[in-house]
Amino acid sequence: MEAGAAKKRIYFEGLNEVRALAALGVLFHHVELFKNILNMPSLCQSNVYGKYVGHLLGHLGKNGVYVFFVLSGFLITYLLLAEKEKLGKIDFKKFYVRRILRIWPLYYMTVFISFVIIPLLALNIEAFEYSTHYYDRVVRMVNDPYLSLFLYLFFMPNVALKIKQTVAGCSQAWSVGVEEQFYLIWPQLIQRINTKYLMILFVGVVLLPYSYIPARFISADLSKGISAFFSIFPIQIMAMGAVGAYLYYYYKEKIMLLLRSRILFALNTLIFITLLFIPMSNTVFNAVVLLELLLVMQPHFRFNLRNKYLSRIGVLSYGVYMYHPFVMYLMFSLWFAVFGKDNLPTTWLYNTLLYVSIILVTLLLSHFSYEYFEKRFIALKNKKYTVLKSGEKVE
Repeated sequence: MEAGAAKKRIYFEGLNEVRALAALGVLFHHVELFKNILNMPSLCQSNVYGKYVGHLLGHLGKNGVYVFFVLSGFLITYLLLAEKEKLGKIDFKKFYVRRILRIWPLYYMTVFISFVIIPLLALNIEAFEYSTHYYDRVVRMVNDPYLSLFLYLFFMPNVALKIKQTVAGCSQAWSVGVEEQFYLIWPQLIQRINTKYLMILFVGVVLLPYSYIPARFISADLSKGISAFFSIFPIQIMAMGAVGAYLYYYYKEKIMLLLRSRILFALNTLIFITLLFIPMSNTVFNAVVLLELLLVMQPHFRFNLRNKYLSRIGVLSYGVYMYHPFVMYLMFSLWFAVFGKDNLPTTWLYNTLLYVSIILVTLLLSHFSYEYFEKRFIALKNKKYTVLKSGEKVE
């Protein structure tokens, strides 16, 4: 979409498929992590499957979230830039109501499941006790729920994850908390800072966690505090997406021309896959992710990321991300009930059935949640609070 074509719907092909792969990557990571915690054979065991596979599985969830963060920073910044240029200002009320209607219903549904439904199941059904690691978390939360509940209710799950025990079923919500905190400040900055200086802001935020401050100007405790802040609130990752949004919005023709190379697409994709297996600076990884998003959006590549099934999973990806820990806990407990705690099969057939059951139930739950719960709020958002329409193809 060109900068002046604000009347058209804003839609970027390929990004739903990216969402799907990121969400499924997080799910895969959590299943293998759960198996490892339960002392079942797991790909996370690098001493068995090799350090590179171990690194891939051990960091796949984090990397999937980073993809979501870069993507979120790109999309939100692009829409805010378009709104500011079209209207001369950002309608903060409509922006925040849109975010509330899209994010809050499912978020609070997950909080309800974690603080009410899971404890009811775990404390009353014997099979749930066999997952002792998570059962212990449930018991600790039930015995001391107040601080965790307060932090989750007020969108600070990232803080809760740092200072309290993990809450079974919604620890993944830490990233939603980060995004909500990001949304709180980002439109304010874009509105108040002159557009020609915004790129300096975005790059500055990307580099801020890595800025060198001489020891004589900063204490060791303050240095640790800064590092802790950016680990809890990694705004620099979303700022990386904002850099891409600025370039794409104001220099689309030049950017698309530079990225038309199939060789560059293949090379960057190969680098991205390689970085999943080896330790690398988060900034480098996120820059590669951003470039991959821009390449994926190119319509001219024959083997680009276009698939109607992945696209549908991308539409459901918020539900997949939020519901899958609950489904995983249910499925593992079901297998415990069927086979017994100490007789779980470890064959490829068992693992296949386990994955199929978790993915299928997660997708079904996400589908029904989207169609019969989330869509009601999305329809209200689109009807009353949308300034620039997004989500469909631009003609």
